[in-house]
Amino acid sequence: MRSTRRARAGVLSQTTTATIGHLALATLISAILSIGSFELILRNTFYIRDSSTIFISIALAFATVGMPFAIAIYAARAAFRRRAAREGLLVIYAGYVAVTISFAGVYYSFNVISDYHEARDFADFYIHSATHIDDGLIQAVPERVRDERAFSGMRHSTWTGLADEAKPTFWHPSARVSTPLLLEAARRHGPWSAAQGKKQTAFQPTFREEERLPSFLQCLHFSVVTMATVGYGDVNPHKWYSQIAVDMQIIIGQILVVFALGCVLGRWWD
Repeated sequence: MRSTRRARAGVLSQTTTATIGHLALATLISAILSIGSFELILRNTFYIRDSSTIFISIALAFATVGMPFAIAIYAARAAFRRRAAREGLLVIYAGYVAVTISFAGVYYSFNVISDYHEARDFADFYIHSATHIDDGLIQAVPERVRDERAFSGMRHSTWTGLADEAKPTFWHPSARVSTPLLLEAARRHGPWSAAQGKKQTAFQPTFREEERLPSFLQCLHFSVVTMATVGYGDVNPHKWYSQIAVDMQIIIGQILVVFALGCVLGRWWD
C-alpha cells in the first residue's frame, strides 16, 4: 500500500531504486569486462602459460559472456516482486536497456577475438601463398574463401593486419591494397632463407586503440537492432557462437517485452 502511494505520487520506493541501481552497476561492470577482458588476454598471450593465469583468463571469459544473462534473470525476477505495477514496468525497461548494452559488450568481445584471428589467418594465407609462388608451386594467389570474423558488415577492425603493413606511405583510406603489395609484405614474414640474407619476423597483430570506441558503438547499434528485432541486414552474425548469442538476445528481449505488455494491457496497477 505504501509503495503504491509513493508510485502515484511520483516517488520511487527504496526497493525499486535499489533494483535500478543494481542494474546500472551490473551494466557498467559488464561493459568494463567486455571491453577489457579479451583485449587484455590477447595482448598478453605470451604471459598466459601457468595454471593461475589460465584460470584467471577462463574466469574472465565466462564472466564476460555470462553477465548479460545474469542481468536478464535479475530483471525478470525483480519485476515479479511485490511492488507497484508502474515501478515493475520501470524495472523491466531498465532491464531492457541493461541487456541491450551488455550484449553490445559481448559482441564487442567477439569482435576483438575474431578480428585477432582474422588478422593472423589473413597474414598466414598470404605468407604461404608468397612462399609457394617463390618455390614455383603455384602461379598466382588462390582465392581466399575463409573469413574468421564473428560478424559480417563490421566496418572497424580492432587489430592491424597485413594490409596495414602493405600500404604505401601515402594511401587513401578507402583504397584496397593490391595483391602484389600484400605479397611483398608477406615475404617479410615468410620462412627464413639463407639466400635472402636476413631472418624474417613472424607476423603479430597490434591492437588499435583508436578503433575501440567506434567498434563498440557499432556493436551497440547491432544490439539495439537485434533487441528490437528490426533486422536491417547491415551487420550479420557469421560464426556459430555469435549466432547463438544473437538468438539468446532475441529470446530474452521478447520475454521482457511480454512482461512489459502484461503491465500495460493487463493493468496490473488496478
